[in-house]
Parts: sequence; structure tokens; C-alpha cells
Amino acid sequence: MTPLILTSSNDYANAFGFGTLISSLIEGLNDINAPYTLNENNFFDVIIANDHFNGYKGIELKKKTGKPLIASIHLCQSHLQEENELIKNCDGIITYSKKQKNWIIEYYKPNVPVGVIYYGININRWKCLNQPREPFVIFSGRASALAKGFMPLLMQCLNENVKLKVAGDITGIIWGIECKYMNKEELEIEYNKAQLHILPSLIEPFGLVTLEAMLCGCPVAVSINSGVAEILNGEVAIFFDPFSKYSIKEFIERAKTFDSNKIRQHVEKFNHINYAKNFLNEINNIIS
Repeated sequence: MTPLILTSSNDYANAFGFGTLISSLIEGLNDINAPYTLNENNFFDVIIANDHFNGYKGIELKKKTGKPLIASIHLCQSHLQEENELIKNCDGIITYSKKQKNWIIEYYKPNVPVGVIYYGININRWKCLNQPREPFVIFSGRASALAKGFMPLLMQCLNENVKLKVAGDITGIIWGIECKYMNKEELEIEYNKAQLHILPSLIEPFGLVTLEAMLCGCPVAVSINSGVAEILNGEVAIFFDPFSKYSIKEFIERAKTFDSNKIRQHVEKFNHINYAKNFLNEINNIIS
């Protein structure tokens, strides 16, 4: 089975982290020597198109070649016509959490198989330094997106006088809190220092930043509305409802009991190689 993986994207896709997700998959496929192509002019058995990033291109190629089309749904943007058309025209759907699958089935009511796999990243790119942690919590992600729950988190940190560091798409000072973009190297340093990484999303298809922080041994508090919560447990993560009252200071006290090595070990199985293997297995399940 040789998939054609469409990689064309747009500014929104890049801000979302689409490039990272695709590059991790491709890296995994390379490491297991699995056949695939990124070029539509090469041989392929099946087309993989990504929601509204290149859904129309996938539909076009299906009509042109007669090859099956699988919709890879990362975000669930039902208000966008391209995603709607892709799901109407596909032969199967891959999504990245059970929450996403349930939402897709409820909203779209597709008459094709819907499979779930979990993202994976190259665990060797993130180091756990086992150094003393400093008194601050960190948020990383698209702070400008309302669904990420950043502003309620910011207000809660201010109310509890908890130091917050923000790494994301907002640059500047908000209510005395510095917000800035951080590259991978800078994030790794902060993840290794922070007492806690918080994913406060009101809705979150997955939450890849949580895996990054955990690979650095950082304790995490994750929204129960995130897909990543499905692969964690109470020994390595704190779970909370972002629509209910919560205390950052209580999270920090609980986080002090966590073991950094145990946190990292839990995440190591969600690596880019297993991601690629599961991706291929799900393609085969759908096609068969």
C-alpha cells in the first residue's frame, strides 16, 4: 500500500502546526522504510487529504485517478465548505482522538469507516534534564484562539498570583504578562524549568504541546475536553474541567508529587514510528 500524502497547506494550517504533524508522520514512514509519495505524478494506491488544507485537491485526484480517498481530519472545521465536501466524497476518515470521532459521526453522519489513531512525535528531539523546577507555569499554543482557553487561564493566574509564561502566537504584554513566540530550543528549556504545563482548552482535537512538555518531564494539567486526555492517566497528569472553577495553586501542589522520569516514560510510546505504523494500519483497515 503506497499512500499519496498531500502536503499543500496555508497560513492557518502552518499556525495550527500542520507542518509538524505531517513531518512527524513522514519521518516515521522513512524510519520504518514504508512506501509513500508526496508527488501526485508518482505511483500511489490511495490518496490522503487533510480536511480544509487540501481537501479539494484530494477530491480532484480521486476523480482523475479513481483511487480511494481518505480524509485525515485534524481540526473538525464544519463551517468550512472544503471539509464538508471532502467528507462527502471520501472513502474513509482518519481522526486523532475518540472525541473527534464522536463529533464527526454526530455532525456529519458519514457512511464510510471512521478510524482513530493518536499523534506521535520524535521523542529524541525533546530532552528531560531532571533539573530543579522554578516557580512558574507555562502555556504554549495559539493564545489568540478563543477555544484554547488562554484568557480564563491568564485571569486565574493573576487572581492567584501565580507566575505565568506564555509561548505562542501573541507577542506583547497582556495585563503584565509577557507573551512571545518561542522556538523549539527555547520551549525545551522552559518545559524543563516549569512546575506545570497547562492545556486549558475549551475544546481541543488533541493537544500535541502536552506531549512535548511531558517528554521534558514537565507535569501537566490538561482539559478534559482535549483529545490528549484520552491517552493519559492520573499518575502522569492532572485533569480538569475548563468550564468549572479550578485552582492553579492546587495543581502546582499536586504536580510536586509527580515523577519526571515516569511522565516521560508514559509518553515515549507515542512516538513518530508508532504514529506511522498506526497510520498505515488504519489505512489498510479502511480500504479493506
